Amino acid sequence: MIEKEQPDFGVGGSRNQHFGSRSCRLETAPFRSNQQSAGCCRIGDEAALLVGGGRTCWRTARFPLDSRRTFVTRVGENGRIYKTENDRPPDAALRRLPGHLVSFARFVSRREQRERADRSTLADLVRVPLPLAYGLELEWLGTAGYRLTYAGHSLLIDPYLSRIPLSAVLRRRTVLADPTSHAPLLARGIGSVEGILLGHTHFDHAMDVPALAHTFNTKAYGSDSLMRLMALYEMRDRAVEVRPHHPYELGPFTVTFVPSLHSKLVLGFKVPYDGALSCEHLDQLSAAEYKCGAVYGIRIEVAGTTLYHQGSANVIDDEVPTGGVDIFLAGLAGRSFTPGYWRRVLGRLQPAVVVASHFDDFFRPLSAPLGFTTNVNLTAFPDEIAAISRTIAVAALAPPAMAS
Repeated sequence: MIEKEQPDFGVGGSRNQHFGSRSCRLETAPFRSNQQSAGCCRIGDEAALLVGGGRTCWRTARFPLDSRRTFVTRVGENGRIYKTENDRPPDAALRRLPGHLVSFARFVSRREQRERADRSTLADLVRVPLPLAYGLELEWLGTAGYRLTYAGHSLLIDPYLSRIPLSAVLRRRTVLADPTSHAPLLARGIGSVEGILLGHTHFDHAMDVPALAHTFNTKAYGSDSLMRLMALYEMRDRAVEVRPHHPYELGPFTVTFVPSLHSKLVLGFKVPYDGALSCEHLDQLSAAEYKCGAVYGIRIEVAGTTLYHQGSANVIDDEVPTGGVDIFLAGLAGRSFTPGYWRRVLGRLQPAVVVASHFDDFFRPLSAPLGFTTNVNLTAFPDEIAAISRTIAVAALAPPAMAS
């Protein structure tokens, strides 16, 4: 254990070392565990992160004088070191567990009352106007999905339209896109689809992407896991593994992918279906096989309007862009499991308006009346934002069933 007081977390040092047949750069940071992780090594009282071979390595560093503060570092494919305060060790998650359980119990006992309140809040939120440029259309597709259209050109973001039932997840059935669910979108006449943007590859974000890429004769942009998903459909040539922070010019849109994280939805302990997508056969592609993969926030600029899409309520603090955005498309599910989420993300994005999404029950068909995700508490959303800043507006878009 490091006895001296440590400053705010950062990379402690950097030097080159040679390991076997490959040369790696070592980024060191204070660490007090005696355990080693695969791909990492110990150097005295420091944990060293191996950078090389295009791999990602995670380590946790805790301050001896403040056991509540824990940071995670990530070595990205480009060799950059990301650090964030968002991940907490098991003991911190355990301390927060009673609060989560009490919140859930309160929801169960007042479910009908909560859903009535959420429905009333949604009705208020959809009346709030958005700062969209003239001719720019933004449609919510349910969950974290959107269609953005300008001058006859469109982008699709995390489009999840097929809506499998919960029973299919629990029984680990093979789940693939239902093309009939795409008919309403096709009927809208959305022009040329310049690309499909994907924040991560969970089934409720990625399942419809290959079929929609085929239908619209366009490419899908996202992680290595997206590449593997598209390869299962023999459509690898339609997939682009993105470079973080690289601007992609797609028709009138400029798109940038920002490294991010997924919220730990399993009571603050774990990301569901974490890891990279590795399924090798379509007939084995259950919901659990749609692994999360790398996670991205997505910044989009078009017609003088800047939007930022965050499909899961978690961030890598230093990666969130600063300088302000017009519209923050914010997934609400899991935000209570990410300590200080709104403070951290809004302080950097400084949006004019936050648009709520990913609060709906995505096991219901889009043709059915909208339901709400378990204990999502949409009613609390406006007050949560107001507690950070009263100058930021809050809004939502009409659910697909209401919009059609």
